Amino acid sequence: MTEQPSTGAVEDKSALAPDELRYIPELDRSNTTNGNQYGLQAGMVAGNVIIASGGWSVPELMLRRATAEEVDEVRGQFVPPLEMNAARRLLHEHHVVVLWGRGTGRSFTARRLLVDSGCDAVIEMNPDRTPRSVGGSDLKRGEGYLWDLSGSGGSPFADWEFGGLAARARATGCWVVVVLDNRAQVLGGAQDVAVRLTPPSAVEVALATIRYRRPDASEQPSTLLKSEFADALTDEDPPEKAVRAAVLALRVARGELDVASALAELKEDVGNAVAQWFGTRNGIEVPKAVAVALLENQPFEEVMGFGVDLDERIRRAELPEEGKFRPRRVFATSKEALLTEIHAVSTVRDHPRHAGLTEETVRFERQDWAAAVFRHVWREFPSAREVLSEWMCAPEMLRRFADATRRTLCAIVADVPAHEPLTMVDRLASRPRVAHRVLAASMLEHLADDHDLLPLVLDTLEEWAERGSPNRQWTAAVVYGSPFGRRDTRKALAQLAKIGRTDRRSPQNAVVAGVLAMLGDRTHREHVLDEVVSWTDGRNRRNGLRTVSLSLGMWITGILPSDLDSREFAEAYPRQVRTLANRVLADPDFGPAALSCLADLALHARWDEGSATALVDLTTMITPDLRWVARRGAVSTLVKTHPAWRRSITRTFQVARKAQRVRAKRRP
Repeated sequence: MTEQPSTGAVEDKSALAPDELRYIPELDRSNTTNGNQYGLQAGMVAGNVIIASGGWSVPELMLRRATAEEVDEVRGQFVPPLEMNAARRLLHEHHVVVLWGRGTGRSFTARRLLVDSGCDAVIEMNPDRTPRSVGGSDLKRGEGYLWDLSGSGGSPFADWEFGGLAARARATGCWVVVVLDNRAQVLGGAQDVAVRLTPPSAVEVALATIRYRRPDASEQPSTLLKSEFADALTDEDPPEKAVRAAVLALRVARGELDVASALAELKEDVGNAVAQWFGTRNGIEVPKAVAVALLENQPFEEVMGFGVDLDERIRRAELPEEGKFRPRRVFATSKEALLTEIHAVSTVRDHPRHAGLTEETVRFERQDWAAAVFRHVWREFPSAREVLSEWMCAPEMLRRFADATRRTLCAIVADVPAHEPLTMVDRLASRPRVAHRVLAASMLEHLADDHDLLPLVLDTLEEWAERGSPNRQWTAAVVYGSPFGRRDTRKALAQLAKIGRTDRRSPQNAVVAGVLAMLGDRTHREHVLDEVVSWTDGRNRRNGLRTVSLSLGMWITGILPSDLDSREFAEAYPRQVRTLANRVLADPDFGPAALSCLADLALHARWDEGSATALVDLTTMITPDLRWVARRGAVSTLVKTHPAWRRSITRTFQVARKAQRVRAKRRP
């Protein structure tokens, strides 16, 4: 969809925010322009839809490339699950395979599959991107892509999106492995290439890790695993625990730990370990550790930069009014000393976008440490919550790492006891900045799917739709228009209609956007179209659904150019599209805006073939036969409705008929 960002200051609580994309035309016909109108020529603006330059940034598709050491590691210490051969066969035949099953070493198995396929590079793709956003030019022949969508909730992609991704992978000659959490996320065609993994033997994983990391080591580490560690490590344990057991056994063999201490560390609950680490620490290492917890495996310099920002926020919050804090010493702690202090490691890897350059990422030594750090900080230091939430939801953080913020906040809501568990979501939904409301909507979807809070989420959405503030209604509309809401299309449309009846412009705008997203899904398209047509009847002429439905009519018919194929809609659903076109034109406010678009197309149709084609398509929605006698009734009706547009209407249909004849002559 070609979105149209709103500009200008927010005048009241129901107006669009400065960073909100506009889907409803402002019908004051002031003819303000700001560059090309996405297909509408400059100077001829449909209903003063103002388009600001720039727009929202699209997240980078490629996150990171596997290093040579990581490729060697996956070759050297991999223990195949029982389903490995089936997954390998599917990837070879289809160039795409889906792995699912928590606690099975899915990501490590995915890397090994790509390495075995003979790809030139193993690249992690951004979970914030959708399959539909991946173009053919984004994928490179001979490369292998890992798309880890674990924790993405619900259905991270529609059937047709996955089919398009698979087709592009085959056409390009690359390989894609998608990682999911559970069977319910595997839809449609993805089921044909999906493999449910079972975890390999934890003891075998630990032994393989020892052999890879210390090929020259004595038998002592392996013996320890089979004897002293036998009760603490069973075959049913996850691979992550097996790797920790192997590392501890090697440390015992080197004399760095005794057996009792190693066993205690292996058995120790991660929450207790984190609490012990925090102890009395209150220096720069605390905000740096929190930054790593939020942004594991992200570029080192960005993580450390956000850590410094958090440190300054904390120190500023602790100052008395008018106070100034003393700057930190620049050379107080080296990078390696800091990483050792917070139990983290860094990795230098090839830059994902710039050949010949490298970047450095950072993560904790222990895989489950990050979640435990944030959970401990949030539970044990309530006075820090306001500072932490503002830091996580800062504009720059959400611009770069919205998914990381969402995952962490959802875990806090689900794991930390609270009388009103959705208070944080409610506050985000009520805020004026669009990014905060989008975050709230995403949190609701994931809390319902990943944390079994569906009843609470549905109750909250219904409350917001019925009695919420404009921003809360906006957030509810975004959820109902998402794939999460489309699981029950009838209920979602009923709730969107309820929100759309408001006289508040911002919620109306979100309803239009949500319905347009629904129309992009072919599964329920006819039902959605029928519902939109029903909204345009006389029953809603005095409420907000009139504005919502007629705005939708302008997008669906192609009066406002968009990514929707209006010709496809007109051919598949001629009755609905023709009804929408005529009701838009008959409206005293939307009609002049639509006629302005038609006049603009007629002006340019003489030399621009695209304008001529669009003009013919639109006018044949109004009257299928453009010959003078056949169109006279439709033209007369339009002139009676909009007498000030008499000359423009007559001229528009004359040009459309001429363009139709020219097009007919060109056909073989």
